Amino acid sequence: MALLVIDRQGASVGLSKNRLTITDKDGNLIAEVPKMRIKRVLVVGRAVFSQQVLDFFFAGSVPVCFMSVSGKFKGFLCGSMSKNVFLRMRQYMLYNDASYRLATSKEIVRQKIYNGCRFLSKCNRYHKKERAFLAVKKMRSILYSLESCGSIEEVMGIEGACAAAYFEGLGCIFEGGAFSFSRRTANPPQDPVNVMLSLGYTLLLSDIVSALYSAGLDPYVGYFHSLDYGRVSMACDLQEEFRFIIDRLVIKIVNNRQIKPSCFERAEDGSVLLLLDARKIFYNAYEKDINKKHDHGGRQVSFREIIRKQAEAISGCIMDGSVYKPYKHTAV
Repeated sequence: MALLVIDRQGASVGLSKNRLTITDKDGNLIAEVPKMRIKRVLVVGRAVFSQQVLDFFFAGSVPVCFMSVSGKFKGFLCGSMSKNVFLRMRQYMLYNDASYRLATSKEIVRQKIYNGCRFLSKCNRYHKKERAFLAVKKMRSILYSLESCGSIEEVMGIEGACAAAYFEGLGCIFEGGAFSFSRRTANPPQDPVNVMLSLGYTLLLSDIVSALYSAGLDPYVGYFHSLDYGRVSMACDLQEEFRFIIDRLVIKIVNNRQIKPSCFERAEDGSVLLLLDARKIFYNAYEKDINKKHDHGGRQVSFREIIRKQAEAISGCIMDGSVYKPYKHTAV
């Protein structure tokens, strides 16, 4: 079990005979999981952990991600940080190097746009939608302006314009007409597709935060995303080049009719929520995709492994002062 998901509101998690026990708010046993099978944990909504469980998480450096039922990232729990304090000192120092941040930001945005264009183009070979074709054309046209950007704010403008075009093109890839989508909304997401995108991006972010911790980096200090209270900016930086993983997953789930409009409900505050049984389908699909093997440099590796390698590459670039080269996706 690579990922243990605790998605029962008010659940209590204890430890008995080397097994994690999960009970509902009435004390009924929901599940028992051997400690040795647990590699990472995702907590959705509210749950209570015994001190024994927390001690196990810390001793085993088991990463634990917390998110809301609507898919918003809440926080991260891990064991002690890497002892390589010199790497993090170097990371902080380079944050104050405007030219380094600008060069890194351009590489991040360039590769994000490239990966997005390739993904839409590959999808459109089958769907043959004019809107998707025009979105790719517009993104490539906007990308020409990236090199002349003299500030991160300008780079963010390029990224924002390309993201708007990308999501508009993405909407026409969904089949059957059961789900409509034309733009990205979050906090809270306003429609079922945005709910699934938010959930997927949060799952991806939890994997990235874990990889950055393992590489000895501070996930809160990034270069494209500026410092902000509570934001894991370095994780947001690394996430950009891998967003297509989630976009592809959501399209596949919708087009294969694994999740239908009846799997959603509207909360009292007007937000849209994915129901529990459908969330289980989504978690399983995410784990399958993130662990699927792909050719990478002549080796068969999973996206989870590639993310870890990219986190290590960031560490190496920070130590020698070179500009990070994001992952270039070649297979969809």
